[in-house]
Amino acid sequence: MKLTDESWNSYQQGKGNEEYQKYMEDLTEEREEVLRIWNNLNTNEQETVMSMLHGFRK
Repeated sequence: MKLTDESWNSYQQGKGNEEYQKYMEDLTEEREEVLRIWNNLNTNEQETVMSMLHGFRK
């Protein structure tokens, strides 16, 4: 079975509304933290990170 965004989201929703709400809140907090870190990087640092991420994809 292949895990997709949709299947993971369905799994989280299946846990119940309260659990799903908590999951979404946690996800939002994590996203905000990542964006804060990203925005504090200079252009060269951002390019280095993107290069590393592209290397992981291969």
